[in-house]
Amino acid sequence: MNDSFGRVLGYSPDDLIGKPLSWLHPSAEVKSISEKFAALVAHHDATVTCRCSLRSKSGQWRWFDVVAVNRLQDPNVQGILLSYQDITEFERMEAQRMVLSKVVHALNETSNLDDLLQQIHGALKKVVYAENFLRRSSRSANRNVSFSFFR
Repeated sequence: MNDSFGRVLGYSPDDLIGKPLSWLHPSAEVKSISEKFAALVAHHDATVTCRCSLRSKSGQWRWFDVVAVNRLQDPNVQGILLSYQDITEFERMEAQRMVLSKVVHALNETSNLDDLLQQIHGALKKVVYAENFLRRSSRSANRNVSFSFFR
């Protein structure tokens, strides 16, 4: 582990050294990641790439592109080399772009206000991290709409 990896996730070397990588992954990813690494270990000089999320010390999830190279047979290395590239901001921007695309599509394709609000609600809840999400609209002539988010 190098200092950059620790800084990005907020951990010190003592927090991570000796712990399995699965400790940082969401449980839904552990099986897939384990299978990729098993295949990597089985083939000398093999390379595996994947995209995964890791839990930071603060509890937030960050996204990474990972390249893993088997150097177990190399006497100078004798290990698996891992390179992580933090793509969290890219993933966030991509999710926002998808929401905007869905909202524009709904605006162009939906004539019923209730259906439109339902589609906007469905799109927004994918990027707004709140436990409760309330949509209100008034039945007045100007059809005011408000969205409220609660933690």
